[in-house]
Amino acid sequence: MNAIALMRMAARQAWQGWRAGEFNVLLAALFVAVLALAGVGSIAQRTTDALAEQSRRLVGGDAAFSSDAGNVDAAERDAKRLGLAMYRSVELSSMVGSTKATPQLGTLKALAGDAPLLGAYRVRTARGVELLPRPNAGEAWLSSSGAQRMRTAIGERITVGGRTLVMTGIVVEEPDRPLNGVELGPRVILPLAEVETGGLLGPGARASWRVSVAGAPAAIAQWVKAREADPTPGARVETGDDISPQLRSALDRAQRFLSVSLVLTAALAAVAIAMASRQHAERHRRIAATFRALGARQRDIAGLYVGTLALLGGIAIIAALVAATVLQYVAGLWIARELGAALPAPRAWPLLQGALVGGWILLTFALPPLLALRRVSALAVLRSDLRTPSPPALVLFGL
Repeated sequence: MNAIALMRMAARQAWQGWRAGEFNVLLAALFVAVLALAGVGSIAQRTTDALAEQSRRLVGGDAAFSSDAGNVDAAERDAKRLGLAMYRSVELSSMVGSTKATPQLGTLKALAGDAPLLGAYRVRTARGVELLPRPNAGEAWLSSSGAQRMRTAIGERITVGGRTLVMTGIVVEEPDRPLNGVELGPRVILPLAEVETGGLLGPGARASWRVSVAGAPAAIAQWVKAREADPTPGARVETGDDISPQLRSALDRAQRFLSVSLVLTAALAAVAIAMASRQHAERHRRIAATFRALGARQRDIAGLYVGTLALLGGIAIIAALVAATVLQYVAGLWIARELGAALPAPRAWPLLQGALVGGWILLTFALPPLLALRRVSALAVLRSDLRTPSPPALVLFGL
């Protein structure tokens, strides 16, 4: 029997078995296993990527180094030597005043010309909400609470350390807010040149210099290791792993729970598929014996049942992947709304992983009982007491 005729018979048998409901349990179990592995795996991957990206944005890069003593020259030299992208900023305290409010002690964040490294600031300006890299010379931005404290509107003037600047925006989102940032007074974001020109970084200034970097993981690891060896008091190294240890611990526990749940789902599906496949093989014992009596070769019988299983299993896996894509899209919208940030695009690996595991379950649990039909004796047409040869249970369990 040639391959085309064999595939036609396999397609006909698959259609008849589908209509008769012989494969309902097998296909349902396969569908659930692939849907769980691909859908939940994709959701977990996107959520993990989103939290990692948020961590990087809060740090301002892949890693950051802060020093209260201003000793960041070595960090800058190492970043240049390792080919890392870099930006610098300084945080300090100074008096902030306006024509409508008494001067208050505020927090200044001065940005160098190479800022920002990851994403722009969302700022409400006279033209609406915009994405901007930094204030221009002679300008400053206030935090929302800072604008309320200073009773200052966009376009009005504020005094920072005795220097008059125009308040051109209110910060809606500050992507690189330090982990230990606490807003005890008006928070002002301004160019680093304005702070240096105003003499606010002179002797005795309480300031924290910060260098953020991004680049290849190996280079980042070298840079972080060198910074952690810095014995200078007040020196700190921050990475994405330092963001909200409680949140990261909860995420790790959730991932472990999902992993165990997915393994149990796959195991139960495999057991259901094995039982359904054995029952199907038993029902087809006389059909296979009839084929043997009519002169069919063992490879023809094997090809018939392998083709039938491949057609039905392929349809179930494709349907599960489509359902998983819809599931991760809908769940991704909900998670993005709860996190307040868009999730990264889904990766292909979780879907591919679900398809591969589904294929492996079919190969190891469903196929062996059907392949055993090729060894059915032709006498089984007349004698019902002849058992169908089956692969050893220990072999299937090992697989």
